[in-house]
Amino acid sequence: GFRIEGIKKADGTCNTNFKKTKHKEQVTKAMADFVDGNTNILKKYLMRLEELRTALEKSEFFKSHEVVGSSLLFVHDETELARVWMIDFGKTVKLPPPQTLDHREPWVEGNREDGYLWGLDNLIDILQAMVPA
Repeated sequence: GFRIEGIKKADGTCNTNFKKTKHKEQVTKAMADFVDGNTNILKKYLMRLEELRTALEKSEFFKSHEVVGSSLLFVHDETELARVWMIDFGKTVKLPPPQTLDHREPWVEGNREDGYLWGLDNLIDILQAMVPA
């Protein structure tokens, strides 16, 4: 899964009150507010997230590591330059061979699944719904 930790907008306003943001509609509203309704920025974020998902699905490194507590950093500017980076790998742990993860399986005690791709899939679905076809 995923959560929104905070949003800082170009005008300097900051919002970290996302503890109760748990539903698709709430995430949609937060993202729309973050980009001020700019669908061009949303399209760029969506494209980057899809590229990231494709790269992670192919990555042997990703399959062999448990990724806990990492974040996605979304940044855009008034020129509609928009980027997403994976950050915060301090709790990432290499799995003992030959164990691998697919990052989509539900977590159960002992399986070490982190849900990274499951959360990324959900975020991509939300952005796809926000971008006009």
